[in-house]
Amino acid sequence: MQYFDILLFAVITGFLLIRLHRVLGRRTGHESPPPEAPSSSDSQGQADSPVAGEIEAEAEMPEAPETGRAGAQGQATGLAAVQAADSSFEPEHFLAGARQAFAMIVGAFAAGEREPLQRLLSASVYRSFEASITDRERDGNVMEVRDIKVVHASIESAWMENTHAVVRVEFESEKVEVIRDSAGAVVDGDPDIPGRANDLWTFSRDVSQGDPNWILIRTGE
Repeated sequence: MQYFDILLFAVITGFLLIRLHRVLGRRTGHESPPPEAPSSSDSQGQADSPVAGEIEAEAEMPEAPETGRAGAQGQATGLAAVQAADSSFEPEHFLAGARQAFAMIVGAFAAGEREPLQRLLSASVYRSFEASITDRERDGNVMEVRDIKVVHASIESAWMENTHAVVRVEFESEKVEVIRDSAGAVVDGDPDIPGRANDLWTFSRDVSQGDPNWILIRTGE
């Protein structure tokens, strides 16, 4: 019975990690519709996210071509190129997965959970995240993030780079973020008031491979 319990736990753990890794590549069938953006009277003001502030990860892909930055027409052209290369690509489905991935990545970063991050990030982005986590641990600080809410997510641009589909997503999020020192005193953030932040994340997938997973290859501009 003890051996069976260990085996069952290993199977469940493996299943959960696979689900986390493939959140951008599979439709769950239970995605919630995007929440309405609050009015300006409800806003607490724009704030820089500690996550975005601590990390500036360089992309492993080149900058978007000019067609990806030419407004609605350029965006449509980029999306058409991605869909031509990958007939299964659906912008709304992708954004639903991107919302979930955003919350998972931010939560894993705050908790210092390296293994899930390795599965969702490119090598260079993971190095930046891991370095920030290591610095935080060395200083004896603890980061808390809760009540993560993606208020709005939209595709800012998309393009093909050889066999890689690249999609840049703009997130507007609201969450409670705070960093505490080893004594529990707040050194950054507010434990009671949610802050607003805008983040620009770039995801990529090799459409020539059977793997449906997208990975985060850049944060920031």
